[in-house]
Amino acid sequence: MVRVLVIEDDPSTARLLDVCLARMGLSVTLAAAGFEALIRLRDEAFDAVVLDLKLPDIDGFSLLRRIRANPAFERTPIFVVTAMEGDSVIFRAYEAGADMFLQKPFNPREIAVALGGSV
Repeated sequence: MVRVLVIEDDPSTARLLDVCLARMGLSVTLAAAGFEALIRLRDEAFDAVVLDLKLPDIDGFSLLRRIRANPAFERTPIFVVTAMEGDSVIFRAYEAGADMFLQKPFNPREIAVALGGSV
């Protein structure tokens, strides 16, 4: 089963992603903060990551770079979802290692379909 770590501090968005991805047969683990995500990434194996850039404890771009710096996650698909706007945000996300960028609000099926083809 494909395991996905969703790093999202907004409970309603996290729940929406959890339900949608689970319906597609994916195993979802939720982390509401960056440091919680780092612990989960250290202790568990994931096939993909969905990352919100605005987190309460760590900058999402920094977290993205830290995930990419770990050899275990060099090739893991990382999907960024954020309410942040502007071309500079998109470029920074891709430069930090994102594989896909989605602006909030988004259709969770976009992520589910992309994950189906990426893992």
